Amino acid sequence: MIKASRMGVSLADFDNDGDLDIYTSNDALGGDPQNRLWINEGDTNADGLIDFTNADITDDTGYSWGNEFADFDGNGFLDIYVVNNGPGRANRLWLNQGDTTLDGSSRLH
Repeated sequence: MIKASRMGVSLADFDNDGDLDIYTSNDALGGDPQNRLWINEGDTNADGLIDFTNADITDDTGYSWGNEFADFDGNGFLDIYVVNNGPGRANRLWLNQGDTTLDGSSRLH
């Protein structure tokens, strides 16, 4: 169990496999400063729960207030926009490269 204070949660089919994946953003006060993408593996485990893979593919940490999935660059893959707060904390646009990797070089003010 990852303990964190999550501020934003979005659900969408990030990896285009037909099931919903989850992105969570946090405010860094709950112990885990990492925003996380949870990939839905589509299977259920012995407890009947959906198995998710924690894909730590972003380096966005601390004081993230919200996020949203959308295909910002029109390549057919959902990207992730993260709203950040605090000194030196620009909003981030993570562009999905289509292979579950993200390009996070876009920092938006």
